[in-house]
Amino acid sequence: MSKNDPLCIRFGDISKKGATYTLAMQYDQLYNPSHKTLNVTQTGMQGTGTINSGYDLTYAMAGNHQQIASIVNTSYRDTQEWSIPPPTHTTVTSTKTYTYDS
Repeated sequence: MSKNDPLCIRFGDISKKGATYTLAMQYDQLYNPSHKTLNVTQTGMQGTGTINSGYDLTYAMAGNHQQIASIVNTSYRDTQEWSIPPPTHTTVTSTKTYTYDS
């Protein structure tokens, strides 16, 4: 399994008002996706605080290695130094299963 360096994009001055997006992907030996992570940090975009959010996708391949059997999605959202509403942390995990005709 190989892992690529994450892609990072910055907009604005993150200490005042701006955003950072980081995308990282992993692939198996056949270049099928096996893992994908996206992290987003926004400062001063909506109010005075910082929002950290993103998702983590884990792919499971079917027996023939060319079809996706399932994807586990773990999404999160954190707010920090937030006046309204108070700081929160939310995590949601879901699994999508795929079936194919013979």
